[in-house]
Amino acid sequence: MRNSGLLMLALGVLACVQSARVTPAVGSFAAADDELAAPVTHTQPDFCNNLDCPDFEVLEDYGNGVQLRRYAPSTWAHTEVNEAVYEKATVVGFQRLFKYILGCNNLEAKIDMTAPVATHINLDADDEFTDQYSVAFYLPWEYQSGEDAGASKVPGPKDDRVVIDNLPKVDAYVLPFGSYALGFRVKKLAIDFFDFLDQQGITDYYRSSFAVLVYDAPFKPFNRHNEIVVFRTRGDQKAAGCRMVGGNRNPPFVEPSNIYDL
Repeated sequence: MRNSGLLMLALGVLACVQSARVTPAVGSFAAADDELAAPVTHTQPDFCNNLDCPDFEVLEDYGNGVQLRRYAPSTWAHTEVNEAVYEKATVVGFQRLFKYILGCNNLEAKIDMTAPVATHINLDADDEFTDQYSVAFYLPWEYQSGEDAGASKVPGPKDDRVVIDNLPKVDAYVLPFGSYALGFRVKKLAIDFFDFLDQQGITDYYRSSFAVLVYDAPFKPFNRHNEIVVFRTRGDQKAAGCRMVGGNRNPPFVEPSNIYDL
């Protein structure tokens, strides 16, 4: 019953998105020395629901929607949440970030809602969720401009628990799934996905964490699109047993130890 109550709370909070959403930006411009460069072309898969969403290219397609993707450099707003229950952590994180885009920022600016809502999950040695989560909103394309990702024009959060991150390109293995992204479901899918990667002979991935990307509003009951994202390791880094480092601050889309290494 407790998880059911949390789900209903999440539905109520996320439903506010529809009324707050402004028409999404159709593109962004990379500025250099106060002069506008050529417009940046963005991809918008159908599952983004006409919202601004992260740019990526598909490096490998394994069938059934499973892909190895390379995500472009990007800017996110994220918040760390310490909670024992995954569903509650996502609600708490969403509420903080939603206040930020509604105007709780230094410009009192309303920021367009985007897709997806990302939750970064750490696993302990027994593959149980830890109580440290990172919930993140991708910022609209107007704030995305490459490696430095428009940081100077991103409204600064008034809540110091909300952090703006400029993230480099990152490779990740992606598993799509439907229905609602509840804790028991995403845990089983992630563990099964690890097993699938192992069976494919793929070992260059982080086994101690993953992200859940949710693309649909909660009032869409059918044909939902979510993704399990497992991050790829690089170079001489060891994948098996690799644990998160960098304290409690986990950016939404890459391992903290590697965030500036690309």
